[in-house]
Amino acid sequence: MKKLNAIPLENVKVSGLHDGKGAVFGGRALQCADLGGGAWDFVDYWRMPPHTSIGEHLHEEGYELYFIIRGHGVMTTNGEPCAVQAGDMILNEPGDRHMLENTSSEDLYCLVTAVIEK
Repeated sequence: MKKLNAIPLENVKVSGLHDGKGAVFGGRALQCADLGGGAWDFVDYWRMPPHTSIGEHLHEEGYELYFIIRGHGVMTTNGEPCAVQAGDMILNEPGDRHMLENTSSEDLYCLVTAVIEK
């Protein structure tokens, strides 16, 4: 068993993730091999301080799901911004250009997972 809170990601600083603004904290909690292979690609955990972002990017293959754990911000997909908050799940399909920005004055926490069609 792997418990997410047992993986020391909270203080791992990543500056300019996908050319985003500022530094976010976290990283790859689980990768394909940890998830038994198959369609699962990864699970990431991120803490985004106020006014930081995961920059715009896309994945040619697979689906990427963002789950907002705490806080709120704006997810922009294919140029369309949408307010997001704790409890929201956002599905980005293959080829979708997407970015997440913490527009608030509090930290935003999210899990990001990807599934690759095989």
